[in-house]
Amino acid sequence: MSSNSKSGENEIEGIPVQKNDGELRDPRMLIAKWIYSSRQDRPGGSDTRLFGEPAWDIILDIYIHQAKGRSTSITAACIGSHAPATTALRYIDLLCELDWVEKIPDDNDRRRSLLALTASAKNQMDSYLDRVLEGLARMAPELLQHLRSNSTGALEQSP
Repeated sequence: MSSNSKSGENEIEGIPVQKNDGELRDPRMLIAKWIYSSRQDRPGGSDTRLFGEPAWDIILDIYIHQAKGRSTSITAACIGSHAPATTALRYIDLLCELDWVEKIPDDNDRRRSLLALTASAKNQMDSYLDRVLEGLARMAPELLQHLRSNSTGALEQSP
């Protein structure tokens, strides 16, 4: 990763990656956000009977919040899971049991707990997202060439 200090932009392989306020975005967080949001963009993506993965959505949601320096309440994680609250709560309990997520008392409101990825889960997610980034980097030249050659700027659909 290189930094272009003259313009205040940060770059990855010459591509600026910054927040609206100019802060560098973590490439892992960008990929996690894309994975999380693209799941809802799939055809039928809003039908959890077809594509419901509450545990994965919860992990991604917490990962994204932690990368932004924000906490995740249990209620927010339930909403982020795109599943009924009782289903989401069962998955939160399972994620805690499997040492992916930990409940942390909220210092501002002792009636609620916040969720965070365990150190082990954070490391596993970092490794996974690094592999995704490496795969995308290997494909990027071919994808960019395809986009440039297509007059609409969109990828052509394969038969």
